[in-house]
Amino acid sequence: MYSIDDFGNIAMISELRERSFSLQYVWGIFLQDSARDVADVLKNSRQPLLTLCLTDTVRRIAAGIKVAKKQVASERYLYAQRRKAS
Repeated sequence: MYSIDDFGNIAMISELRERSFSLQYVWGIFLQDSARDVADVLKNSRQPLLTLCLTDTVRRIAAGIKVAKKQVASERYLYAQRRKAS
Protein backbone atom coordinates (compact mmCIF):
# COMPACT_ATOMS: atom_id res chain seq x y z
CA MET A 1 0.00 0.00 0.00
CA TYR A 2 1.28 3.44 -0.87
CA SER A 3 1.36 6.28 1.63
CA ILE A 4 0.34 9.88 1.00
CA ASP A 5 4.05 10.78 0.91
CA ASP A 6 4.59 8.17 -1.82
CA PHE A 7 1.76 9.67 -3.87
CA GLY A 8 3.23 13.12 -3.26
CA ASN A 9 6.62 12.02 -4.54
CA ILE A 10 5.06 10.37 -7.58
CA ALA A 11 3.01 13.50 -8.28
CA MET A 12 6.10 15.69 -7.96
CA ILE A 13 8.08 13.51 -10.36
CA SER A 14 5.16 13.53 -12.79
CA GLU A 15 4.93 17.33 -12.64
CA LEU A 16 8.67 17.65 -13.29
CA ARG A 17 8.50 15.26 -16.23
CA GLU A 18 5.52 17.13 -17.72
CA ARG A 19 7.63 20.30 -17.55
CA SER A 20 10.51 18.54 -19.37
CA PHE A 21 12.87 18.43 -16.40
CA SER A 22 15.46 15.69 -16.46
CA LEU A 23 15.34 13.69 -13.26
CA GLN A 24 19.11 13.30 -13.20
CA TYR A 25 19.28 16.95 -12.09
CA VAL A 26 16.84 16.53 -9.24
CA TRP A 27 18.83 16.16 -6.01
CA GLY A 28 16.01 15.89 -3.55
CA ILE A 29 12.32 16.36 -3.21
CA PHE A 30 10.94 18.18 -0.21
CA LEU A 31 7.24 17.76 0.39
CA GLN A 32 5.91 20.39 2.74
CA ASP A 33 2.31 20.62 3.84
CA SER A 34 2.30 23.91 5.69
CA ALA A 35 3.27 27.47 4.86
CA ARG A 36 5.68 27.53 7.80
CA ASP A 37 7.55 24.45 6.55
CA VAL A 38 7.78 25.89 3.04
CA ALA A 39 9.13 29.17 4.42
CA ASP A 40 11.75 27.30 6.46
CA VAL A 41 13.00 25.37 3.43
CA LEU A 42 13.17 28.55 1.34
CA LYS A 43 14.91 30.51 4.10
CA ASN A 44 17.51 27.84 4.86
CA SER A 45 18.34 26.84 1.29
CA ARG A 46 21.78 27.69 -0.05
CA GLN A 47 20.96 26.84 -3.63
CA PRO A 48 18.21 27.75 -6.10
CA LEU A 49 14.94 25.90 -5.59
CA LEU A 50 12.12 24.96 -7.88
CA THR A 51 8.79 25.05 -6.12
CA LEU A 52 5.59 23.47 -7.38
CA CYS A 53 2.11 23.51 -5.96
CA LEU A 54 0.63 20.04 -6.07
CA THR A 55 -2.93 20.96 -5.13
CA ASP A 56 -4.29 20.36 -8.63
CA THR A 57 -2.30 17.15 -8.99
CA VAL A 58 -3.57 15.84 -5.65
CA ARG A 59 -7.13 16.67 -6.71
CA ARG A 60 -6.66 14.70 -9.95
CA ILE A 61 -5.28 11.73 -8.02
CA ALA A 62 -8.15 11.87 -5.51
CA ALA A 63 -10.70 12.04 -8.32
CA GLY A 64 -9.07 9.06 -10.02
CA ILE A 65 -9.19 7.06 -6.79
CA LYS A 66 -12.89 7.85 -6.35
CA VAL A 67 -13.66 6.75 -9.91
CA ALA A 68 -11.68 3.54 -9.44
CA LYS A 69 -13.51 2.75 -6.19
CA LYS A 70 -16.88 3.27 -7.89
CA GLN A 71 -15.84 1.00 -10.75
CA VAL A 72 -14.76 -1.74 -8.36
CA ALA A 73 -18.01 -1.45 -6.39
CA SER A 74 -20.03 -1.61 -9.61
CA GLU A 75 -18.11 -4.67 -10.83
CA ARG A 76 -18.64 -6.41 -7.47
CA TYR A 77 -22.36 -5.66 -7.63
CA LEU A 78 -22.64 -7.03 -11.18
CA TYR A 79 -20.67 -10.13 -10.21
CA ALA A 80 -22.95 -10.75 -7.22
CA GLN A 81 -26.04 -10.30 -9.42
CA ARG A 82 -24.71 -12.82 -11.95
CA ARG A 83 -24.01 -15.33 -9.21
CA LYS A 84 -27.57 -14.95 -7.88
CA ALA A 85 -29.00 -15.47 -11.37
CA SER A 86 -27.00 -18.68 -11.91
